Amino acid sequence: MDHPAPSSNAKIAVILLLIGLPLCVGSGYWILKTRNFVDTAAAATGAVTGFVESRNNDDQMMYAPRVRFETSTGRPIEFKSKVSSSRWVYAKGERVEVLYDAQTPEKAVIRSFTSLWLFPAIGAGIGLLLVISGILTALGFIKP
Repeated sequence: MDHPAPSSNAKIAVILLLIGLPLCVGSGYWILKTRNFVDTAAAATGAVTGFVESRNNDDQMMYAPRVRFETSTGRPIEFKSKVSSSRWVYAKGERVEVLYDAQTPEKAVIRSFTSLWLFPAIGAGIGLLLVISGILTALGFIKP
């Protein structure tokens, strides 16, 4: 028995869902992992000691703050933020709140939306947009 070929709407819907669903699941896991870190991390006040310069793919100079803080046991730690930007977001000497795991304080992060939540939020937003588009396409509300 011959089956009708899937419509282009169905193919596009499947592609959108195959990309969007894993992106939502991965971002959800990342958000939960970040939430757990924030809930269990030790906090300290650190100071921006300087900036690590690098170049992005467009050959634009990027700056990541270098931060120094002391753990609750008095151990000094200096780390480079994983988030960089094309301008200095912090001033040298500026005090910032730091979150760290007491077992691995070298993996500290600056307590800010950008450092903690920006990338999982972008992933979740794109994933949700793709899933909603896939569902609407499958239902025929969006035509390719």
